[in-house]
Amino acid sequence: MMMRSTLSLVAAAAWLAGGATAGAAADRDGIQWRDWNEAAFTQAREANRPIYLYLEAVWCHWCHVMDQQTFAREAVVERLNNEFIPVRADHDAVPSLADRYRAWGWPAQIWIAPDGRELVKRAGYIPADEFNAVLDRVLSAGGPGQPVAAAEASGPPAASGLDGSSLPVGLRARLMDKHLRAHDDRNGGLDLAQRFLDPDSVELDLQLAREGDDQAADRARQTLDAAMALIDPVWGGAYQYSTHGVWTRPHYEKIMRTQAAFLRIYSQAYAQFGEPRYRQTGRAVVRYLDEFLRSDEGAFFASQDADLNPGTKAHDFFALDDAGRRARGMPRIDRQRYAQHNGMAIEGLALWYAATGESRALTLARDAASWVQANLRQGEGYVHQAGDRTLHLADNLAMARAWLALYAATAEREMLARAVSTGAFILQHFRQPSGGYSGAADTVGPMAPSIDTDDNISAARFFNLLARYSGQSRFERGAAVAMRHLVRPAVALDRIDESGIILAADELHRPPVHATVVGDSKAPVAQALFDVLLRQPGWYRRLEWWDRSEGPLMHDDVAYPNLPQPAGYYCEARRCSAPQFEPAALKRLLETRTSPDTES
Repeated sequence: MMMRSTLSLVAAAAWLAGGATAGAAADRDGIQWRDWNEAAFTQAREANRPIYLYLEAVWCHWCHVMDQQTFAREAVVERLNNEFIPVRADHDAVPSLADRYRAWGWPAQIWIAPDGRELVKRAGYIPADEFNAVLDRVLSAGGPGQPVAAAEASGPPAASGLDGSSLPVGLRARLMDKHLRAHDDRNGGLDLAQRFLDPDSVELDLQLAREGDDQAADRARQTLDAAMALIDPVWGGAYQYSTHGVWTRPHYEKIMRTQAAFLRIYSQAYAQFGEPRYRQTGRAVVRYLDEFLRSDEGAFFASQDADLNPGTKAHDFFALDDAGRRARGMPRIDRQRYAQHNGMAIEGLALWYAATGESRALTLARDAASWVQANLRQGEGYVHQAGDRTLHLADNLAMARAWLALYAATAEREMLARAVSTGAFILQHFRQPSGGYSGAADTVGPMAPSIDTDDNISAARFFNLLARYSGQSRFERGAAVAMRHLVRPAVALDRIDESGIILAADELHRPPVHATVVGDSKAPVAQALFDVLLRQPGWYRRLEWWDRSEGPLMHDDVAYPNLPQPAGYYCEARRCSAPQFEPAALKRLLETRTSPDTES
């Protein structure tokens, strides 16, 4: 954490002794850049202008954006040349600067008065219009005796466009109000007679909690703790729901959608809160999938019945221990192996592995993915089960998300290639001209295929993240197709809570956290660095491992330096960290990052 300090001219001279950059080129982008040295302060005093220090890194994505967007604007160039002393420094060339402003990420942007007072510090990329506004505030604070100015927090860019897919401000407010009203403050979960784990509502609260909302954290914990009552204490796995407005009167069926929802949410909860009980909950689901729903070939069966004897409630049966249950028989397991159900299981298991490092989950995910690829692949897409001809969105979307989750967990490029090809298949077969994705590729009789809200939320989030991984704009447009359907009030306001629409809309208008390891894929330290990145909370992130021997990444948008040892990089909120070479140091950086957009 950087301490507020005052830099006197004497201290500045001592600090700068020998501290020149590698030579910031004059007139780069039309800006008359100076080097970081005493001469810059001399010029600042003589001209009575503040110094603008731009501290960059050659591998920093947001530094490139500053060059391409902000510094390319003529008005910015003129103001920096005429009203400031612009100084550009590479953090690798001036370690003292890197150490001093490390907490401000890359790029770090510091305005300093001629007498050495730090006027304003900003973290990360600043768009041109906002940059000009900061310049105004700096000039107002630059006079002798003026208080140090604090710039505004640089939140995500305002939602603006995506081909008519933006979530109107008023609609977002109504959706957030519904989200808050839907929560049962007494029992947790949605305030309905049936109690079940609604993953989108909990995920939204987890997201809000990471942004500092303590009430959202309380809501998430309350629901997570209450929903654990749906876990079978003997065999593991999660029951689908409970009745009578409480969590303790379960219906005992165990469907794949519920298992996947528990894995997805409890993996995020464990990564975020570190609570052992959340890890135990996820483990119970993994164990159930492994022991009860896994076929000999590695694919997953669809579900297990609630009843031992069809039509007869099984309260007494499920109150027994393992031996007692097995002595009476086994509730029927549906041994159909569907692409959709396997895709949901694969994604959930990959997310669980990412959060915990438990390798059995990844093995299970890989085995199921191999079976689906070998048995249910049709062209570039997937059929529901062997022998089918009809194409369904749910199967292809579940498998597309599964491949992307496996890529994030393993950095194996084949996984991303499969996510891309399946995503392209969805665009080709299910996209509707008026917006949204239909549930089937073909019309059945006079019934037009329906457009499911949950599938379109899932599609919007998947396509947006795939666009970030692949760099392909067609997938960004694909996300907008889903959002055009979801932002219709009749769709968005139809149910008690549509937190997923808020999540999707917010993600479409901000970049994900981008974390990368650069280094040999066989190097243990590179694997250790990647493991640190995997353990970080949040679904919305772009995790990659670049082994240069494999060629450029699919989305080769960051020029990382060619260092002699593996390094980890972490970028968010328009700025990037310095390269981290030790897993422990990278872990400390991630645990202590405070996103210091303003001086405090």
